[in-house]
Amino acid sequence: MLLIYKIFCRLNLPLWIIILLIRKFKGKEHKKRYAEKLGYGYLERPKGEVIWVHALGLGETLSLTLFIKTLARHNKNSTILFTSSTLHSFIAFDKVALSKNVIHQFAPVDNIKSVRRFLNHWKPSIGLVSELDLWPIRIIEAKKYGIEMFLFNSRMNKKKRNDRLIFSSVLAKTLGSFEAIFLQDDASINNFISF
Repeated sequence: MLLIYKIFCRLNLPLWIIILLIRKFKGKEHKKRYAEKLGYGYLERPKGEVIWVHALGLGETLSLTLFIKTLARHNKNSTILFTSSTLHSFIAFDKVALSKNVIHQFAPVDNIKSVRRFLNHWKPSIGLVSELDLWPIRIIEAKKYGIEMFLFNSRMNKKKRNDRLIFSSVLAKTLGSFEAIFLQDDASINNFISF
């Protein structure tokens, strides 16, 4: 299953372009910055260490604002690169008062070339991921680049575990790419362990 998914992620760029353009037309993507999801149009990389923090959508973004503020305050000489995947998460994040060493970009879609463009440009030293719907190529490629990846603030109930059983080999490889995983409750620990 993982091999099939990797092949798909080598060939799916035209599909992603179509999807993003349709979403842009419907007002579901940022009119100018949607290309960041394909690995283009990034801000210039600041000098020094980049700490990458990723959240999927609006809920995860809002739950991480205090964490990002604290992280930025304790790492003033580093850049905190916050990525998210949805337009609403960007809109909400843009309204939060943050220090100058925090920047936002849209995370790349699960296409190998897009992910590699992102990683080659930003060269983060560490990745902190807060989501459940993990994008395998993004995590696996980051591990190949020598980036220490951590999953935190995540949870998985029994229904979500059962929904993911068909992709268990892909999820197992993805989870195995993290240095450590920090979960919200004991039920989530048991459900993650099953993979």
